[in-house]
Amino acid sequence: MRRHTRTAHRCGAALLLIAAGLSTWGCEEMVDPADTTDRVFTMYGHFNPTRNEQAVRVFEIENLLKVTRPEPIDARVYSTDLSTGDRIEWDDAITRFADSSYGHVFHAPFTAEYGGTYKLEVARSDGRTAEAVATVPPETEAVVEAPDSLDFDLIGQAFWPQAPSLIYIRVEYLSNMGTFTVHYLPNSEIVDGGRRIEFRFRADTRPILQAARLRDSPAYIRGVVFRAVVASEDWVAPDGAFDADVLVEPGTFTNVTDGFGFVGAGYDTAKFWMPSDAILRAAGFPIEPVQ
Repeated sequence: MRRHTRTAHRCGAALLLIAAGLSTWGCEEMVDPADTTDRVFTMYGHFNPTRNEQAVRVFEIENLLKVTRPEPIDARVYSTDLSTGDRIEWDDAITRFADSSYGHVFHAPFTAEYGGTYKLEVARSDGRTAEAVATVPPETEAVVEAPDSLDFDLIGQAFWPQAPSLIYIRVEYLSNMGTFTVHYLPNSEIVDGGRRIEFRFRADTRPILQAARLRDSPAYIRGVVFRAVVASEDWVAPDGAFDADVLVEPGTFTNVTDGFGFVGAGYDTAKFWMPSDAILRAAGFPIEPVQ
C-alpha cells in the first residue's frame, strides 16, 4: 500500500485560492507517513466554459509527489459529456515549473458548455480508475444595486443571478491613486435566484483618500469592478475561506471517487460600475473634471 503525501493538497489549495491557475502550481516536499490509502490518483482542475481548452493536473499517489524528471506516468485521462455521451481522451503535457519540478497537466481542445455536466476519469493500466463529476454553472454576471447616497455607510449590493457558488470575490476600486482591491471571500449569501454580497463603499474607499492626503492631491474614483469566479455548487470551502492549512489534510475537500483532489467547474466574471456623483460626494470624493 502506498502512502499519500500532503503535496498534492498544497497544490490543490493553491488551485482553490486562485481558481485553477495551472502555471502557478508549486509543490512542496511534505510527506505524511501516517496517511495510507489504496486510492489511485490525485487530480486538480476545472471545466471552464470561457476557454477553448480544458486542463487537469494529475498525480500518482506515491511517497513523494515532487517530480524532478519528466517521466511518463501510468495514467490515461478521459472526459464524458453526460448530456450527449461524447467521450474523448486528453493528452498529457509534462510541464516544468519555476522550482524545476515537473507535473503532468492533461488537456483537451474543447469548450465546456454552460450548464453541461462532465465526468472526468483517470485510468491506470491495471483497470483502476479515479473519477469526478462537475456541472458547469449557467452564464451570468453581477448586477449592481448602488448604495443610497443618504446612507452614511454607503452599503450597496452585487447580485449574481443563477450562480450556484462564488469564490475569489473581490471589488476593485479604480482611481487616480491606483487600484485598491478589497476581498470579499467568503461573504456571499444565498438568496432567491442566486448569490449576493454587500459591499461597503465608504469603508472600502478610505485608503484611497488616505493616499491622496499623503500626496497632497485630490482623489478621483474612476470606476469599480466586481470580480468573482462563478463556481459549481460543490466548490465551497469546508472552512469558508480555503485555508491551505485546512485543505492540506487529505480527504478534507474532495469530490474524487477512488482518489483525492477536486475537479470543479467555473469561470471568471467582471462587471464595471461607475458610482453616481451623489455617491462620490457622500463618500468625500470630488468629481473629476472632464478633460
